[in-house]
Amino acid sequence: MLRLLCTILIGLLMLGSFPEQTQAFDQQTEDEQQIVALVERKQQAVHNQKWSSYRKTIDLHNLNYVQEQKRWFDDAIKYMDPNTFRLQVQSIEKVGVDEYHVGVSETYHKNKRNHRINYMMKAVRTASGFKDGDFPFLSTKEDGITVKYMNESLEDQAHIALDTLKRAMFVFKQKFGWQPKLVEVKIYDRPEMFRHSVKMSLPLWAGGWHEHGESIKFIGGLTDAKTFAAGMVHELTHQMVSEMTRDNAAYWFQEGAAMYYEAHLLPGLHDDHPEQFTSLKVWSVPELEEADLEKLSAKDANRYYLSCYYWFNHLVNRVGEKKLQQIFEELANKPYMNQDSATKKDELNERTSQVLEHVVGW
Repeated sequence: MLRLLCTILIGLLMLGSFPEQTQAFDQQTEDEQQIVALVERKQQAVHNQKWSSYRKTIDLHNLNYVQEQKRWFDDAIKYMDPNTFRLQVQSIEKVGVDEYHVGVSETYHKNKRNHRINYMMKAVRTASGFKDGDFPFLSTKEDGITVKYMNESLEDQAHIALDTLKRAMFVFKQKFGWQPKLVEVKIYDRPEMFRHSVKMSLPLWAGGWHEHGESIKFIGGLTDAKTFAAGMVHELTHQMVSEMTRDNAAYWFQEGAAMYYEAHLLPGLHDDHPEQFTSLKVWSVPELEEADLEKLSAKDANRYYLSCYYWFNHLVNRVGEKKLQQIFEELANKPYMNQDSATKKDELNERTSQVLEHVVGW
């Protein structure tokens, strides 16, 4: 889910990392022609609102990226003004026999206002032609964890993420027996690149993200090491809860768990949540169930997060962590719904309420 970041991010939004050009890239080689055609097919699929066509432009070996693009696509076709989405190739650089780095300019309108972002796309050759292989990240791997980062300035944070996640995964395995098949993190150098990789409608105050079947995403370079590490624990908790429950936990429950373990899983990372309740009017669980987090202001989002922490902390203090395992297991017995948590909010609220009443009488 989302993780709150200081609203100073609003002032840090930037466009691209390469100069805008006024004309489309003048393709010369057959490979370049195919890559330009790939980008055109992506644009047309969005115009036609056809996920099946858009999916064919993605490297299907990258399972996390396919799921991320599905969520992006579903959001984009509802968020943008119709028929305003444009993609233009600005540059193509060959970096390997079967790989190119492609500079893309993306524009669209929202409420008749123009938006633009420039970014790099990795085009990879497959048996069925060139496909979109995500951004050309740098990466580091260890113990089943892959951390991808956009440039060398984020290398230190990539290693902080790797170390933090290894320790957090060890503790979660001890507590709940959780052994994920894959943990992947993507660290972005700009807020706008982060939002572009999640979905267009993402609120400006968001600084971290995880949804079922996706990588953990985070904006790098804007926080100190301790806060960044706490954010990694927050998002990893989302992945743990999502996988342990088949993504059937209510939004407030997931955020409560993420806030709780951000504060308590690894001692010393983030222990100031209780102090913030002295001036906070905590929302009730029904109020949290009703709230639409992604449409809240930064101030109300902060209140939402702390209220989720309050109730999850209350639950753990009342029944203990061992009962959480039973809650996870009963939620996992419910059918999986392949939708983002905001879309299936009402059903998740009902399922979580039923399980909590059955397991702990709450």
